Amino acid sequence: MSNLFFVTLCIIDEMTKKELHITMDKLKIGIIGFGNMGQAMAKGWIRSDKIKPENILASARNVKRLEQNCSKIGTRAYENIKELVADADVIV
Repeated sequence: MSNLFFVTLCIIDEMTKKELHITMDKLKIGIIGFGNMGQAMAKGWIRSDKIKPENILASARNVKRLEQNCSKIGTRAYENIKELVADADVIV
């Protein structure tokens, strides 16, 4: 089985209307809300070896708890949702 998985993301850009092809190992996933469900998704993706922990971006209301949870599994904590959205390829 190949380790290369391709995801096609449609860029919402009325000027270019391009499609972006990106490999799963480069995909940055933003998770808004990093409670039990957000952490479970992140841990599952990490265990699958398809997504690197540093490519999972997380945001939550309780910043202190967010930082603790992110440091446990190696994901990146964002205090500002706008920054997370700007950096992520996909938002969950």
